[in-house]
Amino acid sequence: MTNINSHPNLLNINGETTIEQWLPVPGYEGIYEVSDLGRVKSLPRRVYHPQADLTIKARMLKPYVQTVSGYHRYTLNRDGKCEYWHAHRLVLLAFVGPLPAGMVTRHLNGDPADNRFSNLAYGTQAENVIDMMRHGRHRSQCGYKQKNCKRGHELSGDNIQVHAGRRHCVKCRRILARARRARAKMVSESS
Repeated sequence: MTNINSHPNLLNINGETTIEQWLPVPGYEGIYEVSDLGRVKSLPRRVYHPQADLTIKARMLKPYVQTVSGYHRYTLNRDGKCEYWHAHRLVLLAFVGPLPAGMVTRHLNGDPADNRFSNLAYGTQAENVIDMMRHGRHRSQCGYKQKNCKRGHELSGDNIQVHAGRRHCVKCRRILARARRARAKMVSESS
């Protein structure tokens, strides 16, 4: 049996032992690595400075948690310049590859702090908006937490239609469509 404390890639998460896999961060090879659990560490290295060479020790980086959104962000340094990266982008960059054109990074369970590889995927902005609405995280929410529409119809199951990122009551849309058709018919008959 392996002692978890002596093995750096074994973690105890919710009572289960998990092997954490580490890959180099593309563009930062030899400087930083990211794990499939969303953690980032700096690697030991020597940094050359005009006044004195510095030896950087390996360490686990602490994420900056954005107050409003809850996303984890890291500051990565290279060649004297720092760049800010979201943890979810680093994980998919290392484990899948670069972000395809027209795609965004999605948190499948809706939790911006859960940066495990198994919870992340590339997708379209429309898929991301639908995910956010399903998890109650869309900034406009469009009444998403409401149980009933303004006319009292229950907003669930087949009575919900998502159009342009907004939820609509199907029964109300049908009532309004019938009323428009009736008005159009009356106008055409009176002419």
